[in-house]
Amino acid sequence: MRAFIFVALLFAASSNASDTGQRFDRKGIRVLHLKGSAVQMARQHGTLLRDDIRRGALPLSASMIDRAVEGSLAHRPRIAELVRKGIRKYITSRILGRTLSQSTADEDLVEISKVYSQVTGIPAHTFFEAAAAPDTLMILATLSTNLGFFPETNSHLAGNCSSFSLWGDYTTGGDMVIGRNLDYPLTGTYEKYPTVIYFEPPTGLRFFSLTSAGVHNPGISALNEAGIFMALHTLPTHQITRNG
Repeated sequence: MRAFIFVALLFAASSNASDTGQRFDRKGIRVLHLKGSAVQMARQHGTLLRDDIRRGALPLSASMIDRAVEGSLAHRPRIAELVRKGIRKYITSRILGRTLSQSTADEDLVEISKVYSQVTGIPAHTFFEAAAAPDTLMILATLSTNLGFFPETNSHLAGNCSSFSLWGDYTTGGDMVIGRNLDYPLTGTYEKYPTVIYFEPPTGLRFFSLTSAGVHNPGISALNEAGIFMALHTLPTHQITRNG
């Protein structure tokens, strides 16, 4: 918490009101300070890390489902194509439809994807496919367990991610220490472009995200100035829904 306040004050003292945001490089880590509406901050992120985003985890994440299907049906290309189309129609599209119906005016996901696409040159549908990939993989992993389909997805998701927290007598001064391990089938790409993003919206709490270039939404590993920490974990389950 104290580290967050210190860095936030440091940025506030040295930043300007430019719509381009700010980028600092610290020992191979990209540090961004973004300020404004959700759409403005998406534009700033895309502009500041354009080349890294094009080479990074986002395009790979969007192709994750196709690669999993190809890995399972490598010798049956026609069936693989039918399966890919079926997944997009009956799983991915439904997840995205549910997500978009719940987005607010302040976080218009369609507008954010358009802006991101404009400044990075990556097609807008890539952002949606990347966003839906984790839930889609969970559904496919359950099908793999129950029906014996898509063994590639099941092997990717088994036992992913872990976290720990210590405080009180277990840490110096009693401060809370949080750690997390991110395991996901993007190894080799995700860690190439480590990025810390400080978000400063016009209203509400400021927050920061530990992520990879191009992964804009802060839900994977994030902390706000109230000290609330959030980490996304993969928890395989038989209870699934196509609503995401």
